[in-house]
Amino acid sequence: MFRSNFMRVLSKRPIQQLRLSFRRSAATSVGNTPVKLTAEEAAIAKRLPDVSPEEIVSTEKTANFWRNVSLYLCIPAILLSVLNARYLYKKHQKHMKHLEESGELEEEPIYAYENIRNTKYPWGNGEKTLFWNDKVNRLKKEE
Repeated sequence: MFRSNFMRVLSKRPIQQLRLSFRRSAATSVGNTPVKLTAEEAAIAKRLPDVSPEEIVSTEKTANFWRNVSLYLCIPAILLSVLNARYLYKKHQKHMKHLEESGELEEEPIYAYENIRNTKYPWGNGEKTLFWNDKVNRLKKEE
């Protein structure tokens, strides 16, 4: 009993009726003014007969909205973020150079867990990793 009612509720017919009623309400909310379609929109309407002209125009408006958001909001925001990051990086580099020249820069402590090598790497001297950077990484000095 329950299964048959459940399957009846999930059948295609009620979903289609709901979809049609939504389309009717969307079409009536636009008004009774006829919608003029461009050649491209008319071609889309021919390929999709169950889609109303109002929906085609609405879809195009939505696509144009997101295109404009991408071009006029996102791209400038990304460029401003890049400029800000570059400014902060240069400011930090200038500060670090000042600390090095004045002798105020403290040497970082060497911890026991740094650069533990049980086997040597098959490249170079065997101590440096594949992505080793001499400006950032350092080898633990032997005691």
